[in-house]
Amino acid sequence: MLPGGALRSLPRFRARAFCARALLATALCSTSAQLSLAQNQTEEAALKGTYVVALAELVAATDLPASARPFLSALPRLVAEMLSQLPERRDDEAYVHEATERARLRARYAAGISLAQKLDELALRSLAPSIEESRRVAAIATARRGAEESRRALAALEGASAPPESGAGNGSALPQPTRPAALWTGNRDGGLFAPSPADPSALLREKGVSLFVRGRVEPLGAYALVELEGFDVALGRPLFTMREYADPADPEPLARTIAARIEEAVAGGSVGRLEIELKPPSARLFVDGRELDPSERVIYRTTPARIDVTATAPGWVGKRLTLGLAPGERTHLALDLEPISEGFALVETEPPDARLYLDGLPLGRAPAKVALDGRRAVLEASAMGYEPERTILSPTSGEGLRLVLRPDEGESAELRVDRAQRRFYDALGWLVLSLPASSLLYGASANHRIAYVQSASLDAYNAYITTTSAFAAAAAVSAALAVNAIIRLAGYITAAR
Repeated sequence: MLPGGALRSLPRFRARAFCARALLATALCSTSAQLSLAQNQTEEAALKGTYVVALAELVAATDLPASARPFLSALPRLVAEMLSQLPERRDDEAYVHEATERARLRARYAAGISLAQKLDELALRSLAPSIEESRRVAAIATARRGAEESRRALAALEGASAPPESGAGNGSALPQPTRPAALWTGNRDGGLFAPSPADPSALLREKGVSLFVRGRVEPLGAYALVELEGFDVALGRPLFTMREYADPADPEPLARTIAARIEEAVAGGSVGRLEIELKPPSARLFVDGRELDPSERVIYRTTPARIDVTATAPGWVGKRLTLGLAPGERTHLALDLEPISEGFALVETEPPDARLYLDGLPLGRAPAKVALDGRRAVLEASAMGYEPERTILSPTSGEGLRLVLRPDEGESAELRVDRAQRRFYDALGWLVLSLPASSLLYGASANHRIAYVQSASLDAYNAYITTTSAFAAAAAVSAALAVNAIIRLAGYITAAR
């Protein structure tokens, strides 16, 4: 049996528990409404920002052989590499109408949820017991104002007219707006989007993705059936689907087909693609008079066009050409610039009539006129009975160059270099062996000189003269050995050259 104080406090305890539950429910409902409204705002803003394409790792419908499992990630990564650049996104009227209508309906749905939650809050405030009537009345008034605001917001959305249908009005097609398109940063860094549920709209909106490409793989003998779809977040449905067959050991052909289909989906129709490769890669590229960055080597056109391409580089002959590009056409253009000739060098040899080679390619017989093209090259001369002679031909080699070939003594260049190396090491060894004796004799001479100065004896003087003479002889021998080592080093360097 409860005491009287406990009986009196029981209603108050229940009232507080009821209020706590009411406040918690109100907070959760308000948070849910705010999240729903934020998602709708994000969806509407997605129609104006960058159109982001994300590629997910493929899912195996059944168990794949171990040799085919890398195909699940290799194929989308290969597609991502081919989509380093994307065409501009073109939102046609039908797409804008459907996406805007969907966003409007979602906003009305979110406003309806908000109104229902505010009405629930008003009911909870009205039924909640309270020992202070003034606080209860104030809470009810606040809840009623919130419900009225939500009701007005819903009425405004219901009164808003739907966007006109595509081509409505005067029957003339409106110009299609364009916006930039880019690959998802995770794909650009070599990663893949994780496989997601049937409706990944919430997750994709959070990641800022506009088009989500996912699929499944089913083994069929030695081949694989690949089913893909491009899920558009603004529409909430697949924008395109594909069903193709591929060899898991060779995914490149299918990757090109998928990349072309994604480019068409982004461009809103058939698109022409021109990929430009430059040599040297540092050359400047101009397309229709506009200079492109090194990362911009792919040109897209959605209508038939004539493209003016110009490439220039210091020390190279520039090139300019004009070519046509039609929608659906995929072209690769290689622009190889030729080096600019910077004069000539007259090469003579001793003996004359030696064969000349430039970077290993035959150049003819000496004397010969060699074009200087602004780059370094290896010039070699060879003749019967003589050892080959090589030199570096540079733009500053001058007009005259003479190569003197040494008679062949029956010894290869490797053996001659090895013999010169041994001679240098022997001379260096003798020099090192002579240094300790010279150092010791120098120290002994210095000590005997100090002893003679301090004692002035005849024995100390004779010892000083003897050690000094011995040091002079040892120093002369070390100097001679040092000169010999230098001569051997020069011979070693000459042979190595």
